This record gives sequence, structure tokens and C-alpha cells, in this order.
Amino acid sequence: MDAQNGNDNNTGLAGSFLGGNTGPWRTLSKVNDTFFAPGDSILLKRGAVWTDGPLEPQNGGAPGGTITIQETVLGQPLSFDLADPDNNNCVYFGAYGSSPDKPKIDCQGSRGIILSHNYIIVEGLHVDNGGNNMLWLNRSDGIFYVNIKDVDVTHCASNAVRFSEGGGNIWLKDVYVYDYGTNGILLNGSPNNLLKHVLVEDCWVENPTTQDLEDAITCHQHDNTYDLEGYIIIRNNTIIRAGEDGIDITSGTHILLDGNDIRYSFAAGILLSKPWVNTVEVRNNFIYSNSFDQGNGDLSIRVANVWAYNNVIAGNGHNCLSISDTDNTKIWNNVIAPMNRTGNLIRFTDNVGRVELKNNIFDFSQVDQKIYGVITSDILFDNNCYFGTSSSQEVYDGLSFQEYRDANPLFEPNGFWGNPEFVSPVRTAPDFFRLAPTSPCIDRGVSVPVLQDFWGTPRPQGPQIDMGIYEQSELDCNPDPNVTTYPGDPCDDGDPTTIDDVIDANCNCAGTPTACTGVGDADGDGVCANMDCDDNDPNIAYQPGDACDDGNPNTIGETIQLDCSCGGGTPGAQVILSCSRITEGDDDAEEHASGYVSLTSSDLELANDPGRGDQVIGLRFQGLNIPQGARIVSASIQFTAEDNENDNPSSLTISGEANDNPGGFLASYQNVSTRPRTNALVQWAPAEWQNVGDAGTAQQTPDLSTIIQEIVDRNSYSSNSSIVLLIEGNGRRVAESFNGSASEAPQLCIEYATSTVSFDCPVLQANIGSLCNDGNPNTINDAIDANCNCTGTPVACPGIGDADGDGLCADVDCDDNNPNITTQPGDACNDGDNTTINDIIDANCNCTGTPTTCTGIGDADGDGVCADVDCDDNNPNITSQTGDACNDGDNTTVNDVIDANCNCAGTPTTCTGIGDADGDGVCADVDCDDNDPNITSQVGRRCLQRWRPHHHQ
Repeated sequence: MDAQNGNDNNTGLAGSFLGGNTGPWRTLSKVNDTFFAPGDSILLKRGAVWTDGPLEPQNGGAPGGTITIQETVLGQPLSFDLADPDNNNCVYFGAYGSSPDKPKIDCQGSRGIILSHNYIIVEGLHVDNGGNNMLWLNRSDGIFYVNIKDVDVTHCASNAVRFSEGGGNIWLKDVYVYDYGTNGILLNGSPNNLLKHVLVEDCWVENPTTQDLEDAITCHQHDNTYDLEGYIIIRNNTIIRAGEDGIDITSGTHILLDGNDIRYSFAAGILLSKPWVNTVEVRNNFIYSNSFDQGNGDLSIRVANVWAYNNVIAGNGHNCLSISDTDNTKIWNNVIAPMNRTGNLIRFTDNVGRVELKNNIFDFSQVDQKIYGVITSDILFDNNCYFGTSSSQEVYDGLSFQEYRDANPLFEPNGFWGNPEFVSPVRTAPDFFRLAPTSPCIDRGVSVPVLQDFWGTPRPQGPQIDMGIYEQSELDCNPDPNVTTYPGDPCDDGDPTTIDDVIDANCNCAGTPTACTGVGDADGDGVCANMDCDDNDPNIAYQPGDACDDGNPNTIGETIQLDCSCGGGTPGAQVILSCSRITEGDDDAEEHASGYVSLTSSDLELANDPGRGDQVIGLRFQGLNIPQGARIVSASIQFTAEDNENDNPSSLTISGEANDNPGGFLASYQNVSTRPRTNALVQWAPAEWQNVGDAGTAQQTPDLSTIIQEIVDRNSYSSNSSIVLLIEGNGRRVAESFNGSASEAPQLCIEYATSTVSFDCPVLQANIGSLCNDGNPNTINDAIDANCNCTGTPVACPGIGDADGDGLCADVDCDDNNPNITTQPGDACNDGDNTTINDIIDANCNCTGTPTTCTGIGDADGDGVCADVDCDDNNPNITSQTGDACNDGDNTTVNDVIDANCNCAGTPTTCTGIGDADGDGVCADVDCDDNDPNITSQVGRRCLQRWRPHHHQ
């Protein structure tokens, strides 16, 4: 695409690799009128501007590769899949060319990008000058698997980025939102679909001035009625000057707010509100100078089930921490260090249930703030550090810390008053809230499930965890002052035959030996060099003695021979495959929750029907001809997807009818659910059915051999008998029925053997060398050994791989072909820019930091004072800036401050130019003793001569 030089009559194909030779298209209208194939890329020229928007593709891609996001909320796993940016089948919209400017869509007061299809990636574009919903994800039944990366959305009259109709598995990364009117990024509820599984990370949301009534990032109800579901991660974002709340969570559950930098919001920095919101974890956030409207706190908690830890609340504003309408809330290991604030340090108001505050540092030495509200018996303060202007400063209800603790023994039985000794008096960045080695807060915390500090250092490093956000390491093994390495950190010992390599207590990198240690394993596949049939190929991991299949169906027990061939099998029972598809309308049935049985439905809803509740499904298979007492090797039902409307979670239970020869189903009350069941059951949690007509592994049940074995072992069962299987549970997957498509009706396939088999290991019904599962996910090539035990070969990365054998799995190793490079996403690093903080290796293996207020300005000496105001930006010990108080050395001036030229200058008085050595306010030319401030008499002043009586003798 080229807005200036393109032509819509061109092929549009990129000539360098698609055979195109007539150049690019010109208009977005041409793109919007074109149907693209999954995997197609549409590239817009950098520096070009389009005015015929919005970009509104008429189709998306198809399912492809995914990556799994794994986190925890309140100690419970939170995971979901996103489209893999490097391996997908999406339709891609991106940029090409050498211009530093992104391709721009000038919205001209309207919208810029509208996405209403699944499997789309948008990267590297700029939408500008818009009205409402400039970047809009809007599909009536929800939009899924969409990635938005490195997109700028600027100058928006209302909502900048909006999710309107639900969906999920959506990734917003590096999105820049500037100058928006209502909401920066709006994750909205919807009447017909619940939004869930969204990751918003590394975004920058900023307004040029603090306006009114707009949130930066918000999870919100639609029309104050329809919720989003939740399971949302908002992490590592920068938010500046939100007109209302920085992050506003008023809808959804299971939400993680992690590592966000939030500054100068007019209302709350983070607001958690509304009774339908719960289960929220707030961690590692820097919340600075918010809540200026005097109605909120920088962190306002008004919901139940919240964990807030490793956060900093600092700077100016109103209340620091505001708590109401909550229960089962934990406030652990935070730092609250306000400056020049109104309001309260902590404010409790209505309906406060159980709240636990532990291991926090409350430093109000720069402001007169206190705790406000009723501290009930459900509110536990313990193991916190308090520090103010003096130990007599009011903490609560007119009393000092010690006075209130003496009057209320349940308040802070293990807390204390003391200077936490931060490493710097500056309070504008998290780094300044590290603890000095002499801090009384080190090793003073009580045990809580906070496993790392703000920077990722494992807790504890000493006998107990430290208070606040910083864990003081007793031993930093890395001499680089910008990189920390602690005992317990992962490393690479250079030996591919060891696993779980970590820094030990002596700062050495050491791994756990495996069976290959001292032998070798060149390809790192976990099979030792002396046994690996090809030790230079990690994809060939078999070895002599491993089970294999020689291709002869009449032999069993084959193993890899010493020459790496497959052989050594013995004659075994013949395995026969028998399949039967539903062939009559009364052989598949749906029994509704009411007990009514339907035999004519065009589909089978497993198990929930939105209008009829959770159903029991009956399936009757005829003509299998399996002899009585046959040994069942495997069995499964193959379904065909009738639609892709999935309700999750889906949990199904499959059983059989305990009957020698069950009859067809009848349209009579509870004719399915009242049939006798087998003792054997099989649980099935089917994956999502993505496409109509799919009949693959996702639509195939697990092995049902235990159920079928119980049926064919019945005394009166015969080869002419029918077999009935019953399915019930919850969730929803929709399969074809006989009435809907006879050729795609459910099919039962059974493998069975008819003769007696002699096993090496009769208890296991297996031979030595046969494949098995030892139940250990960290082993591979599990097989029956010579002692009839199922054992596997330990590996560090089962199912993933480790090509360079450095102990880091391929999915996280930044270079899996070089064992000397062991960096992985999340590792600490140094991006070379001292105006960024929290530098880590990102998902693309680049070292990136979080911008600060000095980013783009500079801070050469790294003292936290930006170059444009630092009086000496080459000396970190000089942090003075214009307006700071100082001493010009002349005691005849007053109100000394740093002036615009970085000089310390005071306001002259009458003594300026004359002198006042003792500083008593009397100038030297008239002071009778200018070296004694207690003598202020001066020449010409009236004085009193005392009368002394005469004594006569």
C-alpha cells in the first residue's frame, strides 16, 4: 500500500517475493473490498498518509500457532492462549519502507481501524485525529485471537481504543495512546458475549493536560448492566495525567495489575470498585502523585478478595490508601511515603470486613497524615514500620504510635517506630525505596506468600523477609553494579548433562547431575552419548532397549537393537479394528434437564443446551461384532463439529449402559438417564472446537477401553450385542447427529485382541521395552525396564527441547543454538539508558526498560533529576534544581534559593553589604558586640542603668 504512488489497478503483490510487478495499491477502500487468505500480509508504506479510512478488513485468518500466558492471581494459576506472533495463520497488517514515520490513517474526526473478525494482527501503524472508538474491536458475537502491537492512537475526541462486543485471547502490546477525550483503553462488557483472556502490556497512555472524566485503562460495564468476565492482565504500562482514574476496574474477576507506573491522575491511581468485581491482585506498581480530586486514594480498594503487595504510593495528592466495601483483603510489603498531601495515609470507611496489613513501611515524615476511620477487630495491623517527623506525631485518633499501641494491644504487637533508611531522600522512582544495609526493616517481616521483591529478587534472602518492596540480598555474586545475581538464580554451568543449574551459596554455577554426567550428551536430548542412536540429532532420542514398532501387526515387544534397528519382537495376538457409526434416528438421543427425550435433533449438544439446561446424551452402536471376553486394546468416539460455539469450561463424564444388549432410545420421560451405568467412567475436558466440520483429535474422546472391557466381559454379552454410551456434564460442544448429517454422525472405533497374550510383566500387561507413562512430566522415553518398572529419562525441557543443552528450554532461551547465551525473557539487564528503570529482557529478547519522566530528556548522572533542571547533570551528588532551598553563605540575606542560573541567591536585607557576623539581625556597624548574638545593643539606643544603694558604715 502506497497512498501517494500506488494504484488500485495494480496487483498489489510485493514484487520481491510474490511475483508482483505492477506496484502497490493506493486506497484503504481497495483493502476493505478484498478477501485475504489466512497468512496474508498487507503492508502500508511508512511516512504515507491515508484519509479514506477506516481500515476495516472484511475477513480474518484461521487458527494457527499459539503461545500460553501463565500468571497467578491470589496464588491461583491464571493462563490463556494468544496468537503466536512468529507462527500464526492470521491476516497481518503492518508497515514497510525506510521512513522513521509510521503509516498514518488520518481519521478526520471519525474512526481509524475497525476489526470485526478473528485472527488478525495489526502492527506498526498510526491512527490520528479521530472521534470515538478510533481503534475499535467490534464483532457481534465476540472477537478472538487478535494482536495489536506498536500502534499509535493520537488526538482522539472520545474513546481511543475500545473492545465493544466481548471475545477474548487478545493482546495489546506497546500501544501508544496520547490526547484522548474519554477513555484511553476501554475493555467493555457486552450484552451477548463476555470479554475474557486479555493481556495489555507495555503500553503508554498519556494526556497532555489533566482533563476531567476519562480513565487511562479501564475494565467497565456496558450501560451499567453488562459485565465483562475477566481473567485479564494489565502489566508494565505507563500512565500519565489521566483525567479520572489511571486504572479503573469496575467489572470482571481474576484481574492482575502488575508493574504499572501511574502518575498525576486526577482521581485514583488504581480504582477497584463495584460489588461484582472480585479476586484482584495488585503488585509491583509505582503509584505517584494521584488523587488530586480529594475523593479517592492513590490506591482505592472497594471490592472483596484483593492482594496488594510490592507497591509504592508516593508523591503529592490526597488519600494514599482508601479502603471500603471489602473483605478478605491483604495489604503486604508495600511502601507508602507521601509528600505534601491532604487527606489520610489510610482511610477506612463503610463495610470493611477482614483486612490484613503486614510488612508495610508507612513513612509520613514529609507530611502530616494519619490513619482515619474505625479500626475494627477484623482489621489486623501487625509487623509494619512507621516513621514520621517525630515519635509524638499523631498516627490514629489523636494518639501517637506508642500511645495507641499501649491503649490497644491488638494494634501492631510486632510493629515498630523507626527510620526505614531508604537509600535516597528522593522519592520519584522505585529505586529510591531500596533499603540501606543498616535499615531496621531488614529481616523484620513476617511470613506471607510474597515470593519476590519489586525487582524480582527471591524472598527471603535472610532468616526472614524484609519489610517494604525491597529484599536486601546478603550476597550479590555479580560485580556489575547494574546487574544483580543472587544465590538461587538460574545460570548455565556449561555442562549440557546437568539440569536445574543455579548459583550456589559460594557464587558458583552448579547443576544437578543426571545419568549422562561424565558420559556426555552432545545433542542435549537427555539420552547419553553411549546409548543414543544419533547423539548429534536431538530429534533422534531412541536407544537400544527402547520400545518400537517394526510394522508387523502380528508381533509384540519389539525393541531398538544394538545396531539401532527395530526388531526382536515375538508373535502376539492379532489386533482387530471394528468401527460402527450411528445409523438410526433412535440410536442418538438428547435428554433435557426436564427429563424430556428428543430423538430428532439435528445436532447433539454436549452437554449444555442454552434453552434446555445440562443434558444427558445417549449413543447406541450396532454391528460391532466383538466377541464376549475379548481383550479391548483401545476405544474412542469420533464426533464432527456442527458449530464452533463453545461454552467453557467443558467437563464431561462418559459411562456405558450396564446391559447385555441394550435397545434403542424411546421418546419417553428420562429414558436415557435412568439406564443402569457401568462402574467404569472416563472424564473428558474437550479442547475448543474451532471450525464447523472439524473431525480431529479435539473432537475425539479419550480412551474408553475400560468401559468397553466391562461391557464385553458381561456373562450374557454376545458379539451380536449393541453397546450404549452415555455422556453428561457441563459446558458446551455441538456435534453432528444422525438426523443432521448421517455421514458425520458419531462413530465408535474399538481395537481388540481375541487370543491370550503372554506378557513379560503380567501385572502391567506389558513387555519389557514397551512404552508406558511413569507419571513424571520431567522425563521422556518412558518404557518398561528389566525389573518391570515404568521409568523415563530425566530431561530439563520435556516436550519443548533445548538445542544447545544449556538448561534453558527453547521456548524461553534467547539463543537456543548458543550454550553461552542463557538470557531469557524476564531476566534483569541494562538497556544503556539511565533514564529508564526496571530493565529486563522482553518477549523479543531485547533489553528494554520502563520510561521515567526523564526519558527523552536525559539524566547523565542518574540521580533522578532530569537534565533540563539539574544544576550539574554530570555529578550525581548534586541534585539541586531551580527553586530548591539553599544557603548562599551570606547571613544578611533571607529566603535563599537556587536561581535560574543554578546559583544560590538570597533576598538582601538592610545588613547586606555591611555584615552581621553573629546573625542577630543587628548590622555590624552599630552592633556593640557583633560576635555575640545575645548582645544586640547598639550605639544610640536607650538603655537602663540600674540604681545601686549606698551603704553607710
